[in-house]
Amino acid sequence: MKKLIQNYLFICDEAFLGQGGKMNIIGIFRTINMSKLPGTHLKTVLVGNFDVLDNSLKEVSLEISLTDSRGVSQGLTVGPMKMTVPENNKGRNINILIEMGNVKFEKEGKYAFLVKADGETVGKADFTVNPLNQPTNIGVKGKTVN
Repeated sequence: MKKLIQNYLFICDEAFLGQGGKMNIIGIFRTINMSKLPGTHLKTVLVGNFDVLDNSLKEVSLEISLTDSRGVSQGLTVGPMKMTVPENNKGRNINILIEMGNVKFEKEGKYAFLVKADGETVGKADFTVNPLNQPTNIGVKGKTVN
């Protein structure tokens, strides 16, 4: 039986918990455009919310990993992190907010952040890495045109 189920999992520019525990998410994206590859994305924020399905669960170990389209690890792992599951009669869920700096990408393509709870995959956020179009050298009155 699954312990957690994903409500949402986004990649974004910024996120923070506001008043009353509300998740504030800014700049959700599914594409990263890189000026060169291999390259580094300076700031990546992963934010999610998961319902707890196992009523007896008091603590869970979470781990985040970056994989390519074939499911091959890209060498970025966050965790494992022990999280205490809140005891709340109105619904038991947990938020994650992970800020990562200098995430490296070797090539363009499809990637995913996977979330595992006690070793079981419970969440996935897919995204694409594309190269930016480079300026051409076609001149108009001596100027470079993009």
